[in-house]
Amino acid sequence: MIELQPDGVQIFDGPMDPHAPRPEPPKPRAGIVVESISLSTGKSAWSITQSVTNFWKADILEISPNGRYALISWPNRRSLVVQAALIDLRNGATVQMFPMSASGGQAGFTDNGDVIWIRVAGKFRFYRRS
Repeated sequence: MIELQPDGVQIFDGPMDPHAPRPEPPKPRAGIVVESISLSTGKSAWSITQSVTNFWKADILEISPNGRYALISWPNRRSLVVQAALIDLRNGATVQMFPMSASGGQAGFTDNGDVIWIRVAGKFRFYRRS
């Protein structure tokens, strides 16, 4: 899996020379964030594309126990805050977005799949699907 990132130089935490030239801001890039591919034909059943303008952390990928939904990291076009998206795997519809933070977070389903949990900065939130 290759995560969708903008083109450009990404600076990680570390000492920097204040006189060193700053890299140019990343160039926006569009591409597929999530896609369903048929194992028998190798063809795409559906895909969701997105345009990214900032570097983001894609570390959430959870499938519900019944295989109907996926929780995935989702880039936010307007800020550095990463979101988690609940995707219906039957048709690729985005069901709901959950706010995370700039450093991401964790998300998953309970054993029966009725409750989605989100953990950001040591705090949990629970969402019941109806």
